Amino acid sequence: MFILAVLMLFIISANRVFAAEVILTSPVRVGVGNPFTVMVSVEDPPESGVLLWREAKVPLDFGKEGDMYVALAMLGTEADEAAGAFCPLKVQVTARGRKMKLLKEVRLAAVEYPVQHLLLPENMVTPPKDVMDRINREAAMIKKALEQSRPERMWEIPFHPPLRGAVTSPYGTKRTMNKTAKGFHKGVDLRAAVGTPVVAPSRGVVALADDLYFAGKCVYIDHGNGVFSVMMHLSEISVKAGDIVKTGDLVGKTGQSGRVTGPHLHFGVRVQEKWVNPLPLFEGDLS
Repeated sequence: MFILAVLMLFIISANRVFAAEVILTSPVRVGVGNPFTVMVSVEDPPESGVLLWREAKVPLDFGKEGDMYVALAMLGTEADEAAGAFCPLKVQVTARGRKMKLLKEVRLAAVEYPVQHLLLPENMVTPPKDVMDRINREAAMIKKALEQSRPERMWEIPFHPPLRGAVTSPYGTKRTMNKTAKGFHKGVDLRAAVGTPVVAPSRGVVALADDLYFAGKCVYIDHGNGVFSVMMHLSEISVKAGDIVKTGDLVGKTGQSGRVTGPHLHFGVRVQEKWVNPLPLFEGDLS
């Protein structure tokens, strides 16, 4: 009887796990550094729900779709994380006073990232002492902005490219600056002449718009539910903190402010405190 009960409660397919009236849809394998989406579907009106992925705790923002209540969440890892691990993905949902839980494992697959050697003015690699107060103050500003993601999901897949330009430095590149290792590139650099319009990749709220020592003139957008985007090295900023932007709205123009060797746009996406590869977000399917 015990074995029969378990078989009735859980049905597992290639990318779905079912438990009673809850369905969890996610990939079974993701490349290290790549973002992916998870869908949770519930028959009864949910009172609360949360998704647990490694260190992240993501509130589920449900909406009615047909006969089901559906929540979509975005997750990811960073390029320098180890591959091969099977990571637990947990869902907890309360509906009509009943608590339901699901558990699935997602395997992290290896991705080969390139190496890049940069030569920069020494004051941009090792900043002079008289600007360290500014750098520390700006780091605190960024940290505060990234701690306040709205619980509701405002983003949609696919993202709109912030501009049309060739990738000159891909995400995940292992970088050295003046022969000193500096970690991996946490976004993509897109070729663009100074003054090229830069637009919001998805709906959101401007979390920070300022001129910073390393990033230059930059715009951070909170897309809700733990997802942020950033556009760096601008020549002009067209928005301010607190502005609501729609997909395709102008947020600024490209330039070469901050730590750069020439004009371009640095575009980054942060998902549940992880800087992920932005390029898959321009595609239609992350499942």
